[in-house]
Amino acid sequence: MPEYPIQTRLALQAAVKALLKRDNPRLRMTRATDPLVGLRLEDFPERIRGRATRVLAARGAHAKHYADSTVYFEELSQKELKTLVEDILALYEVCLIDIGEKLTHHWLRCRNPPRQRPSGASFISCRCRLRMPLLPRR
Repeated sequence: MPEYPIQTRLALQAAVKALLKRDNPRLRMTRATDPLVGLRLEDFPERIRGRATRVLAARGAHAKHYADSTVYFEELSQKELKTLVEDILALYEVCLIDIGEKLTHHWLRCRNPPRQRPSGASFISCRCRLRMPLLPRR
């Protein structure tokens, strides 16, 4: 997967910022879906690919082609608008959660590396991976 999850998060962040602008709904949705054009289903976590399919297909489904330009979301109903906004926000939320889980897992793995049992004499393994022999008790 190329640059997932950072590229996906950045595209979704730009989409959410576009949704917050006070434009007309057609222009707002066009600007919100612009950054998502290069994304593929594989760029999203598996558990949310259904919503990703709807969001990625919405731009093409609501396109009107004219002789010199293409207009998106011209005939978007209020219900479709609400659903599309909810889907984009849900994708952004899940991608943030997914990144947090991956970073937490990576941090825990680096912070607490798996301990290996030494063979032979008794040794203690410290966090810096140095092995020190145990001193006899007196």
